[in-house]
Amino acid sequence: MKDNKSGLVVLREIKKELTPKEAKIVEFIEQNQENVMRYSITELAIKCNSSESSIVRLCKKIGYKGFQEFKIALAQNTSENYSSKYLQQDVEPGDSKRDIAIKVFNASAQALMDTVTILTEEKIENGMKLIAEAEKISFFGVGGAGVVATDAYHRFCKLKKSCQLFTDYYSQVNKSLIADEHDLIIAISHSGKTRDILVSLQNAKNNNAKIIAITQFGNSPITQLADVVFFTSSKETAFRHDAMASRIAEMAILDSLFTCSAFDDYQEVVKRYEKSWEMFQSTKSDNIKNIKKPEKGGE
Repeated sequence: MKDNKSGLVVLREIKKELTPKEAKIVEFIEQNQENVMRYSITELAIKCNSSESSIVRLCKKIGYKGFQEFKIALAQNTSENYSSKYLQQDVEPGDSKRDIAIKVFNASAQALMDTVTILTEEKIENGMKLIAEAEKISFFGVGGAGVVATDAYHRFCKLKKSCQLFTDYYSQVNKSLIADEHDLIIAISHSGKTRDILVSLQNAKNNNAKIIAITQFGNSPITQLADVVFFTSSKETAFRHDAMASRIAEMAILDSLFTCSAFDDYQEVVKRYEKSWEMFQSTKSDNIKNIKKPEKGGE
């Protein structure tokens, strides 16, 4: 059975892929969560003007055996979800500066919690396998996703892999044209629909390169190109339409992949971290000799 929260997260994320009848059932469940826990499947079907078979199909689509199993998970979630409404509040006119900060922090926390509920061990193991087998790892991302790709690039270099970073269309295309079966491309795209990155990934796929995609939950074009897909889940609103919370979830997925992979070569990775830390410490101003200190009262 799925984690008691993951069903509700998936239910929310797959709305755009549901049939009109299924979407109507989901909308009713979201608006009447506490009442639904007391309904029989027949009562819910009547309330939604739907059929029992449609409800069963919907429950199976998100990983449950049937309505009863989903209802148990719904009850467990309700008892633990006392703060979820506040966590998902959007910034509004009149909010104090502290309230705005709290809502931004809570949105990030909610994105992390929702994302981890749909992160499976099988996906992590499949991703680790591709990382272990790759001779070269390339990170693709544009704009905000490029920031995530840059952060991951610096971490994955510690794995003693040949790592490269490509954060614009032209460099991604050039890389994709020379990629081969020894390459792994880790592509970050919140929408999963950006044409530029899709063109490059198609080139790479044609050349037998492996692809890991990190994107928002759903059946976007990038999921059709990737060998392994990691989904994020976040509630984007008026002030979060550019996936700010999602970027934190994307970083957490990449950090998890890196850490799991690092443990396969733990001692060597630790040594490389220590060496790197020593090198960077030597560049700190306190450790560099002959730097002229500013005179007191000087400009």
